[in-house]
Amino acid sequence: MVRLLVLADTHVRAIDELPRELIRAASECDWLVHCGDYTGAAVIDEFRRLAGHFSGVWGNSDPGTVRVRLPHQLTLEVEEKRLLVVHPHWGEHHDGIGEDLLARFPGYDAILFGHSHEPEVARHGETLLVNPGQGYHSFMVPATMARLTVSGGAIEGEIVTLRPT
Repeated sequence: MVRLLVLADTHVRAIDELPRELIRAASECDWLVHCGDYTGAAVIDEFRRLAGHFSGVWGNSDPGTVRVRLPHQLTLEVEEKRLLVVHPHWGEHHDGIGEDLLARFPGYDAILFGHSHEPEVARHGETLLVNPGQGYHSFMVPATMARLTVSGGAIEGEIVTLRPT
């Protein structure tokens, strides 16, 4: 069994700006996956230090110091399951982004993505779409993250809403 923590759209320059519950979850997971928009390059190093295993992609809000260190998309193999990680910032509207991802990237067991800040875990046929939402609290939207479990040939996921600290 592999326990993944999926984050996106943290938009911070230092990890201590994030909710304590998120930082604790990052230190307890088997694999931390970030779907882009860190904003600060130091956050990558801090996540790598915290998590047992770290993978991530850059997003449209990330500066060049982040983009030179990470790919725009990547494929992970987790217990024989193929997971795509991407920050799909093309297009003007977020409506239909899940369908667009499914059409552009067929054959994945899960597609992990950010950009819209809208948390989602939804199964479409054989593919699990996962958007962890935003990793910070704003005045209108709480911070969220996604927990995934890959075990026995299955992928299960849930969105966790974080309490303001």
